[in-house]
Amino acid sequence: MKKFLVYSILIIVSLIFVSCPDPLTEDMVTAAQDKLPPVIEVYSPGNNETYLSTVEFSVFVRDDAKNEDDGAGDIASISFAVSNDDFRGGLINIGSAGQVTQDPDGGPDSIDYDPDTGIIAFSVSTIEPNILNSLISVTITVTDRNNNVTEEQVSLFESEGPITDIKLVDEENNVNKYLAEKYITMSGTVSNSEDDPDSSSEITEIRWSLADNIVGQLVLDETATYVDSYNSSTLNYYNSSTGLYERRITGYNSDVYAGLFTFNPVTRAINAPIYINPNLEDKGSILMTFTILDQNGHEMEQTIFISENKIGPNPQVDVLSDGSYGHFSSVEEKGDIITGNLDKEEDELNSFKFKLTNGSLASTDYSSELDTLALGVTMSGT
Repeated sequence: MKKFLVYSILIIVSLIFVSCPDPLTEDMVTAAQDKLPPVIEVYSPGNNETYLSTVEFSVFVRDDAKNEDDGAGDIASISFAVSNDDFRGGLINIGSAGQVTQDPDGGPDSIDYDPDTGIIAFSVSTIEPNILNSLISVTITVTDRNNNVTEEQVSLFESEGPITDIKLVDEENNVNKYLAEKYITMSGTVSNSEDDPDSSSEITEIRWSLADNIVGQLVLDETATYVDSYNSSTLNYYNSSTGLYERRITGYNSDVYAGLFTFNPVTRAINAPIYINPNLEDKGSILMTFTILDQNGHEMEQTIFISENKIGPNPQVDVLSDGSYGHFSSVEEKGDIITGNLDKEEDELNSFKFKLTNGSLASTDYSSELDTLALGVTMSGT
């Protein structure tokens, strides 16, 4: 009988302890009385900015309860969604003790949340699993423990794509001019877009063709390879020793003329010495097509007309403003002849430049010691 009584007392005491709920705390009472919706402040990106292949979000969230800025509320969940898209999005649930769990029902993307700072971070890919274009909107939703909800929407516009400032010059530094069996040099930079001009991280390929058969191509992937057309070797586009993407220009009968087309991903600089094949003589002009591709599928194409440089020099006499300046020959395959009288005083004459028959350029600094440039003497260069 006594044992039964003891057991009965123990059971009753146990039931009392089990059935008693945890005591209510002041925070729990405040959260239960919460009537204020959470606060969302998007640090980046800015509304109406342009997007590239990845958009990084940094957002501050806070939940007030009784008064603004008291931070006494309790956030229960945070999510984001992309407009008209079923493949992107994320959801996290926050327990009352602050534990964060990802909820796959809200989408495949992860959200990082620091309850101490209120900072959330997530990223949206605009190229995976498919390429987005035009206007997109990302909606961030925060719900507190008392089912107060706040949404913040960020609209982003599609980038217009890559930009470049390439320049073509011949051996005499003439722009967009060429001569057969001579070189022209391509130089300049390539950038992501007008809104992101200091980076080339989005660029996937740079290629160009001149007169349809001289070609330069670079695939901007450190693992990508190609077969060299001159020796059939399989090579990487990226040269780890130089830090450059590089490939020899194709379209020549011999690799002697095949210059190296290069791109520096740090400085964004391109360079290519391009030999003009003999069969392009007397064409009058040739066409270059320059193309850049980026991760979002944009294709920038620029067409450049390059004129054959059959015109002689156009020297400018800076010091002389009167007197006899001579004439220039227009006979093909002959050097230009400059003749004339120098009628100015000796101390006003700086230099006399003329083109020799072999095509080289000579310059003579004027000096009182040079009797050949004395006042009134006729000079000629042949």
